[in-house]
Parts: sequence; structure tokens; C-alpha cells
Amino acid sequence: METELTQRQWTAILTYNPSHFKGDDLPVEQISWNDCREYVKLCNSKARQALGGWEVAIPTEAQWEFARRAGKTDSPPERLDSVAWYFANSGVETHPVGKKAPNDWGFYDMYGNVSEMASRPENKKLDAPPSFVFCGGHWDLSSNGVLSANEVSKSPDIRRETLGVRLALVPER
Repeated sequence: METELTQRQWTAILTYNPSHFKGDDLPVEQISWNDCREYVKLCNSKARQALGGWEVAIPTEAQWEFARRAGKTDSPPERLDSVAWYFANSGVETHPVGKKAPNDWGFYDMYGNVSEMASRPENKKLDAPPSFVFCGGHWDLSSNGVLSANEVSKSPDIRRETLGVRLALVPER
């Protein structure tokens, strides 16, 4: 999707808003991996016909990185302030999605605002917890933090006011 998932989109499916910072056009945050999986499942069941052979999914780390780079090599944006909400310009809070410049493929907020969950290949052990990453940095990081490597988590119930999600549109399985 072109922006992070908003609180308006979240409450249209799950009817509750877990976010610390409130506003329909703000990214939903304070959501866990398990919350996102529930949202995706319900969204796909409610919108199956409207999506016409497609469904929403939590992107893989590779899908997220491909979208962020927009076909380019891994070089940081020339002017971070034009594309990202981070510690220096955020006022230590989230901002409405899509207000900064998009990347070359029209994706907004790929840096800053909220870190976005993406999946990693599952550990093949049956008792292994899911592994996912937080991509893109968030409003409370320095410019270097927003541009640095992703943080990995194995706790499917972790919630933070700096953590949201961007969904991918994928062919129906």
C-alpha cells in the first residue's frame, strides 16, 4: 500500500483503536504482530470480492525493502526532512500519513513516522516463535537511526507507540 495503515483503516475492520497518538489519518501504532495477523485475516474475509483476486498481507522484509528502494540501489534520500518524520522534525509524535514526499514508486513514509513490521522466513522448528523486523525507523530516532538496519523481534505480542504496519497487496492464495 502507498502509506502506512491508518487508524481509520484499522478501526473499519477491528473497531478498536490501540494507538497512543489519536487521529484518523495518523498511522495506527501500539499494534502487535498478532494484532496485524488478525487484521489481515478479517480484512481479507470482509473484502474478498472487492479485492478481485488479490488480498492484503504483511509484507516480507524483501518486499518491504524492494518497495523502499523503488528500483534503485541502497542509497539514502538526499534530503531526509523531505521524506521522513524523525526526532529532528517530528515534535516526538506521529504525523498524518502521506504528507512528506513519496519515493519514485509513490510510496510515502518509507523512512520515519512509525517503524513498520515485515515478516522474515520462519524458523523451521515447530516451537520457534515468528521472526519479524521493524523497518524504516520512527519519529523518535535520529537521522542515522532512521537510515540504519532494521530491528529484529521474536515476540509476537510486543506493542510500541513507534510500531505500525504497511500492508502489501498480493495475489490471492
